[in-house]
Amino acid sequence: MPGKATKLGPGTLIIGETTSTLDLSCQLSAAKVEWDKDKEDNTEVLCGDSIAGGVTYSAKLTGTVLLDLSPTGMVDFTWTNKGSEFSFVFIPNTTEAQQVSGVLTVDPLDVGGDEVKKNMSVDFEWDCVGEPVFEPVGP
Repeated sequence: MPGKATKLGPGTLIIGETTSTLDLSCQLSAAKVEWDKDKEDNTEVLCGDSIAGGVTYSAKLTGTVLLDLSPTGMVDFTWTNKGSEFSFVFIPNTTEAQQVSGVLTVDPLDVGGDEVKKNMSVDFEWDCVGEPVFEPVGP
């Protein structure tokens, strides 16, 4: 069977629960869950064998977002809640009906831009707490 490529979007990214929710879906120009791998060195032993070092994986949610400076916008949310943990659900493509969900730590967004009279956008990187889950979209 030939390979298949899936486009990013249309999709959604929701941070938080119903009482304090941040919907970034219509402000993202890029988003992904990235994995980092930390591997210890192998240990050589007297008999000539090598014992594999341990491996630890960690994930983060990264992206590029257009800034919303309104009193209820994302900049205010991230500055007010910096260092706080929130659940998230990221659906990269609604047609494919797969999502990544988990918990992340919110860091404050940078404010400003590179060009006057242009939409301000910034890159962000929020660490996941534990491992996120890739699964079919829930009910």
